[in-house]
Amino acid sequence: MKKYSNYTAKKFRLPRRIIFFSVVALIIVVLTVIVGNVLKARLEGAEIDTSDVLTTTSPDEGREENNEGGEESVPHDEALSGVKAGYLDLKGITETAKAELLVENLKSLGYNAVSFPITDEGGAVTYASPAVVASSRLPASEALIPYEVLSAAVRRAKGLGMRLCGVITASESPTDPIVAGELSALGFDEFVVRGFESVDTVDNARVARIESYVSSLRGVCSGNICVGVAFSEGFFKAASNAPYIEKLYRIMEFMAIDLTSVSAEGAKSAAETLQGSFTAYLLRPLLSGSDKELSAEIDTALTDATVAARQYVSGPVSTSDDDE
Repeated sequence: MKKYSNYTAKKFRLPRRIIFFSVVALIIVVLTVIVGNVLKARLEGAEIDTSDVLTTTSPDEGREENNEGGEESVPHDEALSGVKAGYLDLKGITETAKAELLVENLKSLGYNAVSFPITDEGGAVTYASPAVVASSRLPASEALIPYEVLSAAVRRAKGLGMRLCGVITASESPTDPIVAGELSALGFDEFVVRGFESVDTVDNARVARIESYVSSLRGVCSGNICVGVAFSEGFFKAASNAPYIEKLYRIMEFMAIDLTSVSAEGAKSAAETLQGSFTAYLLRPLLSGSDKELSAEIDTALTDATVAARQYVSGPVSTSDDDE
């Protein structure tokens, strides 16, 4: 007879690990729900600021504040990218009617601004400035452009709705801010500063010196005067200058590029290579107008490259009676 041993079934028990992790998971879920409800209550009770974001887009509204240490930067008007300034050569002109006629000729040629050389390449003032005479207590040279002639040209330009652009070569002469203040009061809208075209690279010290010079001009001017500084094509192409160009742009209303010695192909190449800079820095090409045929070719090249602004700093560009 077979004997069977008694079998006692073991009770089923969950492993301790599973119980532990289940409890932890439950605690996490409960805490998440509690925190979520608290945050939801706070958000529902919070006030939402629906006021408009303040922006500054016009030079008439003052200076802007950037994000670097609370420093201020000048506002930039995109309309400056459409300035087309023809060279106004008043040398040898003694009659105000003649000066007015030269301005009218520029207007008829499609220019919306006149470009007048305030100083020559050596930094000497080109016109008989009453302010400089008063400062130096010396009579003005008869070879200089009479102040009355320049004043007549300015009045006519203003009457025709044209912009007045003065070209000044930077120097350490105290006359620079003197003539800037005088011409600003006369009606000039902006100054283009030359003399830095040979600068290939800059550093913080050089930027500070340029800023100091620009401030010396702007500080004596009335109204919303615009100031731009000209540099070489190579300066804008150098990658190492990029951060300094940004700093320079914050202290001037626009920037200029010296293309006075380029061919039509060179102007096209510069416009295409620096297309971003022309837009970002309101970059204005400074051109020579001594060769009418070449000037026309360069004008076409810039137009094809969608560059609207240009300023002639030598010439003259069709400012004689023969052009009528």
